[in-house]
Amino acid sequence: MNLNRYLSAASNLYGENRLLKFVVVALACATGFNTCGMLRAQQMEKVIVVPSTVTEKMWISGDKASEKYVEQFTRDAINLYLTYHPSNARNNFNKLLNMYHPTEFDVAKKSLYDLADRIEESRASSAFYMNKLVNDENKKQLEITGVRTMIINGKVTEQTSKMYVLDYKIELAKFSILRFMEKNSHETAQSEEKNAK
Repeated sequence: MNLNRYLSAASNLYGENRLLKFVVVALACATGFNTCGMLRAQQMEKVIVVPSTVTEKMWISGDKASEKYVEQFTRDAINLYLTYHPSNARNNFNKLLNMYHPTEFDVAKKSLYDLADRIEESRASSAFYMNKLVNDENKKQLEITGVRTMIINGKVTEQTSKMYVLDYKIELAKFSILRFMEKNSHETAQSEEKNAK
């Protein structure tokens, strides 16, 4: 009689263990499903931006952005980088640094601060008027064409058509600059990288 009760209690214990294992597996599956759903929703979420200076809707979502958003971001970056005078160059470059990707921040900071020093010493001013913007979404690269005017000591020293290349990254609905340089120097940098390999 006592043996029957012991066997019954043991089978009850095994049954409870199986039930608890099933509950743990079910909870793990539910947690995994929720995590995947949350990550998918985060990538699909669109933030609609309508600044006061823009009459059309712009959006950025996951690793994509509307053409209007890319164009507005590019205009802002170009103005900060290529339209300056000695009294505002350093302030412009500080704002531009906020647009850089964290992996490129230190290199960009050194380059822009050196440029700000040269601008302040030479009393140089610059203005850039963008004519054309070509966005290669596969390469995540922008080609910007326009006219740049350089003024040193009140005299126009240069007024020529220039092309700039802006490599960018869109990550978690944030647009960041990787590299921003004149087209010729960009090609030189790429050929140097290939030769090093």
